[in-house]
Amino acid sequence: MKARRLLELWEPPQGYRLASAMATTYELQADFLEEDLLPVALDLRLPAARGREFRLELERALQDTEVSVFFHPGRYQAGLRRSPRIDLVPIPEGRYPKLHAKVAMLRFVSPAAPEPTSQVVRLVVGSANLTSPGFRSNIEVGAAIDDAPGATAEAATAVRDAVSWLEGLVGETTEPVTRERQRMRRHGSVCLARRRRGLQRRR
Repeated sequence: MKARRLLELWEPPQGYRLASAMATTYELQADFLEEDLLPVALDLRLPAARGREFRLELERALQDTEVSVFFHPGRYQAGLRRSPRIDLVPIPEGRYPKLHAKVAMLRFVSPAAPEPTSQVVRLVVGSANLTSPGFRSNIEVGAAIDDAPGATAEAATAVRDAVSWLEGLVGETTEPVTRERQRMRRHGSVCLARRRRGLQRRR
């Protein structure tokens, strides 16, 4: 198995763009999320050092992308800037004494084939917080599984179970989260029906 940089796990498949991202983390650095991680997932070309030009490109890309990040209260580093299009949600300690999971669900769509059966939903699980040390200097581990056209039943099941787990964790928090949960659930249902039809044809 080829070792990869953790940032590469967020790269879109060729011919696809990021439509949504839902992630959990213990620690969250806003600058890292906006200037390092999301530019990789959104396939932005301008570096953050370009200042205003970069911010304009980021905001344009986020117009068609839902991004929600859930984190442990008190472990958020606000940084210098924050996009109003990114939904940041602290998980109340009354529900979970310590949110330590680092899980991301990334949904990619193809402009050439936007229907749910052509989408890719990627599950990313690892040990790294959404921070610069977590992705750039610490010794961490991470893995990704894609539920994509032609994916194995095992991959589809892992992604579908992760979506259910995430739904149970975040509940009804914000409108963008509710919309994205519905889209993820619809993707799973459509892909499951497609696989069942494929099995019936092979019998």
